[in-house]
Amino acid sequence: MDTSSPGAASAYRTLKLVMEGHRARDGQANFYALEQQSLRRRPSTPWTLKATSMAYEFVSDYGRNFHRHLWLLVGFTVLVAGAYFRFLPLAGGEISRADAFSFAVEQVVRPFAVWSSTYLANVSSGLKTVLENAPLLIPALASVQSLFSIGFVALFVLALRRRFKMDWSRKIKRN
Repeated sequence: MDTSSPGAASAYRTLKLVMEGHRARDGQANFYALEQQSLRRRPSTPWTLKATSMAYEFVSDYGRNFHRHLWLLVGFTVLVAGAYFRFLPLAGGEISRADAFSFAVEQVVRPFAVWSSTYLANVSSGLKTVLENAPLLIPALASVQSLFSIGFVALFVLALRRRFKMDWSRKIKRN
């Protein structure tokens, strides 16, 4: 599809609106993606919008792919677990791979729990030492991980909702 012509974004927006009028959700989603890609190619589009559009395409293919969020969540968690295993011991104490992975998964399952006053009572001794030696750095990094994880989960839920909504509208049309 042509996304580089000067009028491409406007044409795709028109087609997207027509698809919306016909409740053709797949077509609407496809033309929305093409519209966004066309807008990115315009020299007048601010770089912040271009970057946001590229990130949205990478993370969820403009809401058309809900599996990608889960894979990104799993991959990001494993990557962060490796970083925790590699860099947390620099703050003192020793942690195992299992502790690092458990700590990373916990930031997904219990976001921001590391800030709880009772958190240190329930962690391994190596991780406890690390958290006591770097009282702000580790919780701050864990919070960043929690924010990304919440974002991936939220995008997954929204894409899944959209997918069910599209499937539901197809079933109604058949009847």
